[in-house]
Amino acid sequence: MLPPALRLLAYVAIVLLKATVFSVVVLAVTKSTFGWPADSSQENVWLLACVFAAATLWILLLDYRKFRRRASIRKLAERLSFSFAADGSEEAAEQLGKRLRGRTGKLLGNNKRTFALRDVLQGDRDGVRILVGDLETRIEYDEGADDVVKRTVVFFTGPHLGFPQFALQPGRPQEKGVGRFLGKEDAGANDRATFAEAYRLSSSEAEAAQRLFDEELQEHLARHPGWEIRSEHESILFARSVQEPAGAWEGLLDESSQILSLLIQSFAR
Repeated sequence: MLPPALRLLAYVAIVLLKATVFSVVVLAVTKSTFGWPADSSQENVWLLACVFAAATLWILLLDYRKFRRRASIRKLAERLSFSFAADGSEEAAEQLGKRLRGRTGKLLGNNKRTFALRDVLQGDRDGVRILVGDLETRIEYDEGADDVVKRTVVFFTGPHLGFPQFALQPGRPQEKGVGRFLGKEDAGANDRATFAEAYRLSSSEAEAAQRLFDEELQEHLARHPGWEIRSEHESILFARSVQEPAGAWEGLLDESSQILSLLIQSFAR
C-alpha cells in the first residue's frame, strides 16, 4: 500500500485529470454548438478556467460526501466489532446481484448486468454470518446507455437458516399473478389486508411458505414495509429499494435481525 502522502498526491492528480478532461470536452462542445467563444484566446482561457474550477469543486464535493459516508460506516463496524472493507468480493456481489431482479423501470432483456459490493460490513452473531453493504448493479442497455442501481442489502447465512424457498417483494397490484405466469405458485399469505397491501409473497414451496408467514410475522412486516426478502440455500437476503443513508444502517440491521428471529421462531413451530 502507498504511503499516505503518495495516496494524497495520486488522488489530487486524478481529480485534476478528471476536471481537465471534462473542461476540454465542455469547451469543444460549446464552440462546435454555439460558436462561442470565438478564436479569442482570452475568452477561451476564461471559459476553460471557469469550467475547470467548477468541475474540480463538484468532484471534490462528491468525493467528500462519499468519504463522510464511508467514515460513518467504518465507525459503525468498529462499534459492532465487525470487519469493514471498501469493496466486497466479486463472487459475493454476483451471488447477491443475481438473486435480486432489476428495478430500473426498463425491461432488462439481454442487457448486460455487472455487480459490485461497496462499503461492506461483515461479522458473526449467534452462529449466523452477517454481511451488510451497498449492492451496485450496472446495466448496459442495447442502445448504448447504461444505468447504475444502488441498494443497501443485509445478507444472513447459517446452517439453521434452511427456510423454504420464497421471495417477498414490496406490494404492487400489477404484479398479481406473476408467480403463476413464471411457473411458481402464489403462496397466498395475504389474508390480512395490511400485509397484502405491503407485500407480495411467492414460493415454489407454497404450503410451507404460507405456514412460515404466520399472523405474528405478517403483522410485524405490515408495520415495516419496503423490504425485499429472498430465502434460498440456508441463507436469506434482505434488500431495500435504494441506497440507504449510513446513519440508517444500524437500524436496518436491527430490523432485519428481528424479522429473521421471527422467521426462525415460526419455522421451529
